[in-house]
Amino acid sequence: MLYTLIIKTIGLSLIAHVVALEKSQALTSDESGVRSQTNGRRRRNAEDDITSEDIQNIVDLTNQYRRNVVPGSASDMQHLEWNDELADLAQQWADRCSFSHGTVDNDYPDPIEQNLDTNELADNNLPDNFITESIESWNSNGNYYDYNSSTCDPGRHCYLYHKQVWASANSIGCGIKSCTYLERNIGFFNCYFAPVQG
Repeated sequence: MLYTLIIKTIGLSLIAHVVALEKSQALTSDESGVRSQTNGRRRRNAEDDITSEDIQNIVDLTNQYRRNVVPGSASDMQHLEWNDELADLAQQWADRCSFSHGTVDNDYPDPIEQNLDTNELADNNLPDNFITESIESWNSNGNYYDYNSSTCDPGRHCYLYHKQVWASANSIGCGIKSCTYLERNIGFFNCYFAPVQG
């Protein structure tokens, strides 16, 4: 069964979700916030770098969702391109296995926003569709976003969606890593978007 991670910038942190995982015998999305992957689908080694096929998938799927923002409301939406410098920064952050938002020290010239997702692993391998499901998960938050008021439905979190469709962003770079936390294998997928401006 899959569980979508919702990282809250205010309130519970991702670490609190992972700690709840450790204390829980029966995982639920409310208790853990970490997707669990044990349904036997084909897996990829989480230590592998993001492949050229992954890059194409990330760019195509994200641009598809950006194109589908409420008709007429995204007239200034930029087309995203892969950015190796952002990807390097995203991989460096993923390599830290820091289950929180942030970035390594850098001199990137533009403001950066971040989306990340995790997946509990039955072994040290990620399901082949982990990247796709992460991007789809971020986009699904758009179901709760009201463009007229620029707000999210009460009790919902839309910031992952909002970052994914930030109109001024024209670059994306991502990293992936398998991490161990509290004796659990956790897949970590991290993307940076830039520039993000007013």
